[in-house]
This record gives sequence, structure tokens and C-alpha cells, in this order.
Amino acid sequence: MKANFLVLSVADLLLMATTAATGLLVEDAAGYARHFALGVLTAMFTCFVHVVTFMYFVVQQKILDQAARAERIDRKFFEQVAAFKRRALRLSVTGMTAIIGAAALGGAIETGLPPSVHLVAAFAAVGIHLPGSRVSSVCWRNIVKSSGRPLANERRPRRGSARSVGQTAGGIIEA
Repeated sequence: MKANFLVLSVADLLLMATTAATGLLVEDAAGYARHFALGVLTAMFTCFVHVVTFMYFVVQQKILDQAARAERIDRKFFEQVAAFKRRALRLSVTGMTAIIGAAALGGAIETGLPPSVHLVAAFAAVGIHLPGSRVSSVCWRNIVKSSGRPLANERRPRRGSARSVGQTAGGIIEA
């Protein structure tokens, strides 16, 4: 899932950058329409990325809750994952609020709002997303590390070594 999240986050940030660039280059009605359409697409895609993140953590929490009730995992690990989830979800809601706010201010330009207000809000939204994406990625990395499963970029233990005998989220299984 981490790779999927990385692809979605990078695509979202590229879409935000493209929307920002088209907004800075608006000179006529056609440029405004292009920026407006990209802005709506960016807001919807950003919310989609955050909902995917939210749902991942909700489902993961339910699965771990059932495993903790069945005493298949350590309660400390369950609480650690719950803390990661709360942190990521706060950032997700903040990110969605920021992008929806920037989009709403962009739409309000037609009612007489100065474009500079939308510009500041849009760059603030991007500024919120950069560290937010990083923190969510770190949360996922910590969950995977805590589970005892090696990450794709980490060296796996040799077959028969002490680490490969059977580490799980709840501890070590005797072979």
C-alpha cells in the first residue's frame, strides 16, 4: 500500500503544481477556464487521495482490533498503530480542508474577491500537503517496521538466521 500511496501523493503534488502554474499564467478567459477546470480536478483528486488514506487506516485499525481481541498481537503494538492512525487522519482532514478552502476562494474571485487571497490560500494548501504527505508516509513506514515484516528496501535476513525463524507483529514464534 505504501507504493500506491506514494504514487497517489506524487500525482497529487504534480497536479497541484500544474494547477498553480496555469493559475500564475492566466491572462484571458480561456486561461481562467483552464485553471478553473484544473482547480476543480485538483481539489477532487486531493480529496480522493485523502479518503484512500483515511479508509486504509480505518480498515487496518479494525483488522488489528480483531487481532488484539483474539490476543494474536501485542496490545502495545495495537496502541502504537492507533497513535499513527490518529496523526495521519488529523493531517488528512487538514489537507482536505486546505484544498477545499483554496478552491472555494478561487471560485469566489468571480464575486469580487481579490485573486491574491486565492493565491495565498493555494500556496498554503500546497505547503500543508508537502509535510502532510511525508508524515503519512512515515506513519506507514513505522507501522510496517513495528509489525516485524521487512520493508522492500531493507535487506531480508538469510534463511535459517535468528531473524528469519518467525518474527510477527506480536513477537517471535519458536520454530
